[in-house]
Amino acid sequence: MIDELTKKLIADSRAMLEGKKLDPVGKADADVDNDGDVDSSDEYLKKRRAAIGKAMKDEGNEFTKALMVARKNGDKEFVVAGKKYTCDEVEELEKDLKSKEKLKEKEVTSEDAEEKARLALKHAKEKERMDSKQEREKDRVNKQD
Repeated sequence: MIDELTKKLIADSRAMLEGKKLDPVGKADADVDNDGDVDSSDEYLKKRRAAIGKAMKDEGNEFTKALMVARKNGDKEFVVAGKKYTCDEVEELEKDLKSKEKLKEKEVTSEDAEEKARLALKHAKEKERMDSKQEREKDRVNKQD
């Protein structure tokens, strides 16, 4: 099964390089490997990515150090806490995480812009109300004279 998945990953990589379209950022679907169907390989990849993410959190510096050493040595695989990982899997997960972070940043920026617009409108209304109040006060003072 691993050899089959490796062949599939190579084919998918080739397809990406040839320009086949992937899911838009932040719009992932159940077809994790983008082969057109949802099957056991998608479930495997989903669980594998979750395991890598968990290991990155749990093992922290040890995981990162092992990954850096593997990349430096040109190794395709590395072992942390008795579990074997591939550099390609981790890189794929890192890309996913970065895409999600960028999407969140865009959402925050959009929310910030909405909040600023709301505050500007509130400020403009308050200024208009104060100007109107000042005009009424001037009129009242002028009528007294």
